[in-house]
Amino acid sequence: MHTIYSGAYKQLLRLLLDSEYRREPWSLYNKTNRIDELLSHVQIPSTTQRRFRSLKYISKFKASEFRCMFHFGTPAILECMHENVYKNLLLALVTAINFASNDYVTDEIVENVRKLLNYFVQQFQTIFGLRHMSSNIHSLLHVHESLKQMGPLWFYSTFSFEGKNEHIQSFNFI
Repeated sequence: MHTIYSGAYKQLLRLLLDSEYRREPWSLYNKTNRIDELLSHVQIPSTTQRRFRSLKYISKFKASEFRCMFHFGTPAILECMHENVYKNLLLALVTAINFASNDYVTDEIVENVRKLLNYFVQQFQTIFGLRHMSSNIHSLLHVHESLKQMGPLWFYSTFSFEGKNEHIQSFNFI
């Protein structure tokens, strides 16, 4: 949860959408309103806890919002990207994480995840430079090992536990 959605994906979106990088070739900052408009038309499952907020509030997004954006909002972002190198970067991450989130994982899936995330990390460094290589980006190189040892990502995700925190905090403990 923290490494992928509110880690690597959040960092990628910050680089793409933050005004600080608006002059960079990868920037989608001037397309934020268009992405927001496209997101407003996305139908998300009723079981999803958080609806999209405007990207103007992305710095306040919770991990579940990044997860929702990751799985349901990526097409809106891709629509506004014109260079294939950036599209391929984002698609490699999304494809790998979707593979890793299957009901079960095979050796073939583990290998595909390894290749896709190695590609993502290598291209991330090429595009954004060494200064943006964080521990979350590096950690993606080890996701395939977690798949081998513990199974699909959903099996050890903390989302269900994080959701319970709200209920626990509402109790008045002495």
